[in-house]
Amino acid sequence: MEYEIVTLNEKIAVGISARTNNTHPDMPAVIGGLWRSFYGGVYDAIPCKANKKALGIYTEYAGNEKADYTAIAACETTEGPKEGDYAVCRIPAGRYARFVVRGHMVQAVAAAWQEIWQMDLPRSFQCDFEEYQDDSMNNGKIHIYVGLKEEKVKMKLEGFGIFVKDMAAMIRFYRDVLGFEIKEAEDTKNVYLEKDGTLFLLFGREDFENMAGKKFGYASGDSGHFEIALGVEDYAAVDKAYEEIVAKGGKAIMEPTTEPWGQRTCYVGDPEGNLVEIGSFNPGSAEM
Repeated sequence: MEYEIVTLNEKIAVGISARTNNTHPDMPAVIGGLWRSFYGGVYDAIPCKANKKALGIYTEYAGNEKADYTAIAACETTEGPKEGDYAVCRIPAGRYARFVVRGHMVQAVAAAWQEIWQMDLPRSFQCDFEEYQDDSMNNGKIHIYVGLKEEKVKMKLEGFGIFVKDMAAMIRFYRDVLGFEIKEAEDTKNVYLEKDGTLFLLFGREDFENMAGKKFGYASGDSGHFEIALGVEDYAAVDKAYEEIVAKGGKAIMEPTTEPWGQRTCYVGDPEGNLVEIGSFNPGSAEM
């Protein structure tokens, strides 16, 4: 069954409603009764109609198409009613699969839904509706809109960056103390390095603020906002790395410690107080 993906703005619909379930034997009678009542005087009484099209709405799903839902016989309005005992539904803006059905209003729509239920659509089960384009019972044109889940932008973690105050000092630490293969000169405005498949950036604070067009606040002293985690071969390598880094000017934050979860880890600070963890889960030849 063919369909197209469309994006709709929010609609206000006003009518009458009932709770039912597609598996209940009285479902056809419930929905049929709604339509009879709707055209038995409700439709004519609804104020501020946006057009002459009738809407069959299915919303407030308790689960999937086999669960309870609210059925509404309604029409679109330009605003909600100020008085009257009506069911009011705001059909949410978003993505819908639109099916175009032609034929008998009842039989063609029922057959279409039977096919839709078998399709592998990413349904939201928030709101679906039928929009009757005319009043021809035997040869009508009906648009069926099936609400779809919003597509989220797919993102992957490529790396991380640090906004730095003293670029030269930070380059010397990450290049000379930690051994990052930084190629940029110490007076560069930013560092772009791919290390072990992860992108590592150093970006001057002032340059970033000029790019963003606003000022930012920065932590001073030892910062606990984030950490850079580095892995080494084994427990002994943790101890050796810690001693070497501190000897070369890295700030001692936490001496090597074997944690209850089996990791031996330590922390040092870079020149601007950012935390660097060095750790390993491999005891190697000796327990620490």
